[in-house]
Amino acid sequence: VNSTESTPVSPVPILDQSLMEGDVTEAYRLIAFTIRAYLERNFDIHASSMTTAELEDELHVAGVSGELSRLSHELLRECDSVVYAGYRPARGRRDADFELAKTVLESRIRRGS
Repeated sequence: VNSTESTPVSPVPILDQSLMEGDVTEAYRLIAFTIRAYLERNFDIHASSMTTAELEDELHVAGVSGELSRLSHELLRECDSVVYAGYRPARGRRDADFELAKTVLESRIRRGS
């Protein structure tokens, strides 16, 4: 069967809800690392060596689906705000970001949509 869809490889470490109970900065740093590792494993992208803005462009060039690209970029921008700008999201926002990370990591990979 020739398909443009493949099963994603699960990155390490796997995110757990308890992560959000500890140090917020470290939690968001781990989320960003995990999302970038996921993108590196599933696409020929060196996500860990790119800024979030550079990665957004590269996702488009690599043919990552619009939805996965948008969700990944949105989440990584949020992570950057927490890790580098000192933003401290409210509990509800942290929970929503964790769910968004799970959505990205559990998504089926599609090129070009």
